[in-house]
Amino acid sequence: MNPKTKVFESAFYDDLAYNDGDESENRVLKVIRGATKLGSLSDELEAHCTDWASTYHLSKRRGNLPRPFTEYLKNKDILEVGSGMGPITRILGKSDALVLAIEGTSRRAHATRLRTQYL
Repeated sequence: MNPKTKVFESAFYDDLAYNDGDESENRVLKVIRGATKLGSLSDELEAHCTDWASTYHLSKRRGNLPRPFTEYLKNKDILEVGSGMGPITRILGKSDALVLAIEGTSRRAHATRLRTQYL
């Protein structure tokens, strides 16, 4: 586990060459780090939706995808492949599911960890 980010990382794995651009993703990560309301319906996060990348990762609408299924997820084990910056992961965790979220880049995995740290 990386003691700084509290994310499990492998010494044998490099990040995927996939992201929304360093500038965009670093800006979104900074917003998540500084936010006090990290929930999927956070007006605080929504206020930072200024372009496609920030809207994709911070919009309240993302949490609506799994919301109809949350009553069925209680006490279930879920593997989320490609957690991005954690908007869906947060909803899954709030539904009392046990979630293992896998992400191919350390920056996005760190953001997912921050979004879910108080669950």
